[in-house]
Amino acid sequence: MGELNSLFMDATEKKAAILGEGFLYKFLEEGCMKSHFCVLTDKRVYVKGRYFHSTGRAYRVREGEYTIDVKDVTGSGFSTARFGFVFALGI
Repeated sequence: MGELNSLFMDATEKKAAILGEGFLYKFLEEGCMKSHFCVLTDKRVYVKGRYFHSTGRAYRVREGEYTIDVKDVTGSGFSTARFGFVFALGI
């Protein structure tokens, strides 16, 4: 847990949830990032790794690191991409 606390901006933050926990601990142990993780604390959300970014016409793979205050999180959602052409090509 001490290694996890080194990611936090404030030493008093308490972990609430982790998405991608296996990737997080691999990153902490080996310093190697192959995917992404997201850590929710009582004060902030920490996101690090690869993600898809919409450019309006297509999705591009990006890599980054974000820290978001929990008070700034107002909602959640998702977007979808249609891969009908890929599906038809597979048939």
